[in-house]
Amino acid sequence: MRANVAPIQRILLHCFTGTVKQVVSGLETFPKCYFGETGLVREFNCYQKTALRRIPKGHFTLETDTPYFRPLQASACTPAFIGEFALEVRRVRGETAEEVLEFTSANTRIM
Repeated sequence: MRANVAPIQRILLHCFTGTVKQVVSGLETFPKCYFGETGLVREFNCYQKTALRRIPKGHFTLETDTPYFRPLQASACTPAFIGEFALEVRRVRGETAEEVLEFTSANTRIM
């Protein structure tokens, strides 16, 4: 990406499931990098959860990735499940669901 994208470009790493090293490297190389999280958070391993905690609030977004990554009880995913995804993130990061929705909504508007 470095060869083709300016460091000041806003970037969304869609459905991010990476590591702490990737979070740190992404932000060092692209300061306007955002990390999109989906319902897959509920299936993260310990390394992915650690990476999720390291994403700064100002670089974090939520994605429903409709119709994929549906909650277990649903036949498809819709934007209506964004609150449920915020609850999953809250369990990992230790913030309230309201806080998660607030800062991810603000970041989405910036994007």
